[in-house]
Amino acid sequence: MQMMHSSDYETLNKQVHRNQRKALIRTITLSIAAMLFTITFLIISFEQLRSAREQLHEAQYHLTQTTEQLKVAENRVHELKKQVQNLTSELNKTETLLLSALDLAKYIHPLGWDTFKTMSVGSPHAGDILTEILHLKDDTRWGLGESLQGGYTSPGFANLVLTKLHYPTIDKLQRSTTDTPQPGDIVMYKGGYYLFFFGTPHDRNGWFVAGMTPFGVIALDYDFGVERIGIIRVRRDHAD
Repeated sequence: MQMMHSSDYETLNKQVHRNQRKALIRTITLSIAAMLFTITFLIISFEQLRSAREQLHEAQYHLTQTTEQLKVAENRVHELKKQVQNLTSELNKTETLLLSALDLAKYIHPLGWDTFKTMSVGSPHAGDILTEILHLKDDTRWGLGESLQGGYTSPGFANLVLTKLHYPTIDKLQRSTTDTPQPGDIVMYKGGYYLFFFGTPHDRNGWFVAGMTPFGVIALDYDFGVERIGIIRVRRDHAD
């Protein structure tokens, strides 16, 4: 009876050991499986994270490009606004000149070679200027381009005449608001007129000015209904 109990104990002991080994194997297997799952999950997460970072970098790049393009577009809009403002200002000036030019016809002074001969005798300096005006008269027109193709404003034409005769340009000549003009000087009028003065001190009725107007190059009476605002001394030796 005692031997039988001992055999049962050994059998039971062996069975316990087998069960323990099986449990240990299951535990190890489950641990390995859990570890493999964790590693797989980490690999997938890492790939997803790397992909997300690449997408983020790409999105940041596109955002930077879009921001730069937006800045360029804003600068372009700003430039266009300035151009529109400048064109509007020029158009307003032109409109003012055209409105003031409507009454110029009754002040037109005869401009021809007879006048040139008189001026040449009285003032060779003024005669040279008048000669150049007569030469340019039929080849130039009113416009805002300051060129033969685009036309000339009144001060632009005055500068053209000065340049042709090798005088300093308007911005380099002396100005006055009180002196009486001398033959060849430029008289400045409101409305943007810059016209060369011709005449003799003892004959004010014969005084006239010539230069570019909305009607082209013409001569006008010295007092043609527009307020004078100053004169520019045209002298080679009086440049600033």
